[in-house]
Amino acid sequence: MVSDLTGNRWTVLVALPLDTLVPGGLRSGSVFCGNFFRQAVSGEMYRETLRWSPTYQVTAHVPERFGELKLQ
Repeated sequence: MVSDLTGNRWTVLVALPLDTLVPGGLRSGSVFCGNFFRQAVSGEMYRETLRWSPTYQVTAHVPERFGELKLQ
């Protein structure tokens, strides 16, 4: 993973072993759906959740709201 914060832009490059995470693997040009999120919890009431593709629900697992990802 490589992360870069320049100005008001945040760029993240992530390498995932998709050949072992997805049955049958994925190849260049494959399209799949997913979501990325970050959740911060502290104290009794504070909770912050940021999602790449918002679900508009308490849970992050809303497949119909997942974004489409295409491998290069």
